[in-house]
Amino acid sequence: MIRAMPLAQVKHSHSLDTLKIAAYISWAAVFLGVWRGSSELAPVGEIPARSVAVALMVTFLVGFLIVDRTKHAGLIVQLVSVFCLLMLGPSDTSPVLLIIIAAVITARYPPRTAAAVIVAENVIFLTVIILRWPQFNPWLMVSVYGGFQFFTAYAAHAVRRADESADELRQVNAHLMATRILLAESARDGERLRLSRELHDVSGHKLTALKLNLAVLAKDPALTQHRELQTARSLVDELLNDIRGVVAQLRHHDGIDLKAAIIRLAEPLPIAKIHVHVDDAARVDNTEQAAALVRLAQESLTNAAKHASAQNVWLDLTRDQDQLQLVVEDDGRLIDPVRPGLGLTGMRERVEALGGKLEISTAEAGGMRICARLPRGGLAT
Repeated sequence: MIRAMPLAQVKHSHSLDTLKIAAYISWAAVFLGVWRGSSELAPVGEIPARSVAVALMVTFLVGFLIVDRTKHAGLIVQLVSVFCLLMLGPSDTSPVLLIIIAAVITARYPPRTAAAVIVAENVIFLTVIILRWPQFNPWLMVSVYGGFQFFTAYAAHAVRRADESADELRQVNAHLMATRILLAESARDGERLRLSRELHDVSGHKLTALKLNLAVLAKDPALTQHRELQTARSLVDELLNDIRGVVAQLRHHDGIDLKAAIIRLAEPLPIAKIHVHVDDAARVDNTEQAAALVRLAQESLTNAAKHASAQNVWLDLTRDQDQLQLVVEDDGRLIDPVRPGLGLTGMRERVEALGGKLEISTAEAGGMRICARLPRGGLAT
């Protein structure tokens, strides 16, 4: 039987949320300043400057709202709208939008790229001041607002690094906890196996000997009529059947259960929903194979979260006769054809070392599908 275990895990960075709140407050302050100072701006043809300024401010806000869901479009919308706003004429508040953009760029792009974009936008800002703001000192304005931009960029970069470090720490902790669960499950499995052998070999052997001795006694004419002897023989038969049932039940749960370990791995990942399906019969015979499957699940889930930006991931572990199958699918972005990196290459090598096979394809939801098949208890020879 397969049990579905959805994990609602919408995770947010509180520090980045704080930066977003600061950006909204700054935008509102700039909007108020532009609204009050729009009478000094130049109209665009027959369109009043206030109408154009409000439209550009709203456009900037839209770009800020969609920047997390687009690759570059949101940032381009913000840049175009803020420079069009600056071209309308001098303003004490509109350059603050460049500081917001600096934070957005730093949060989304590598440091060198972010620095290059910030320098480029300040060069454009300098040109705008020279052309449209003749009463201002261009170098002073760029120095002041550029300094604030780089300060904001540094703060955003520090927040980003702190969040990445926290994510890595959570994943390492999840892996350690999963390993602890595996060790505990392995110890329980070994104890179950030991108990089943003891019951079968020791108790079963002695009860069988007792049954044979009672059968010999039953042949004595002097004891045949004793009901106690027949009762003893019946009790021995029942006890043997009970022990066989207990041994069979222990053997039924033979193997390491990976469900708890896999769920533990999924907890720290920033994925909206992770659906874990583990067949009750999908038990692993040895710790090496169990560790390999857990590492495969961890690598697959991490890829879906970091590289595919998936919102849903489906993990399915089943047993088909003497074969274990682990399938991980997501609904994230997939670059076709898939070029295996170090992670996928390591997964393939780990599976093949255990005599299995790894397949990578496109999932029905549009993301990546990773399917690992391992012989239950088998190793490569």
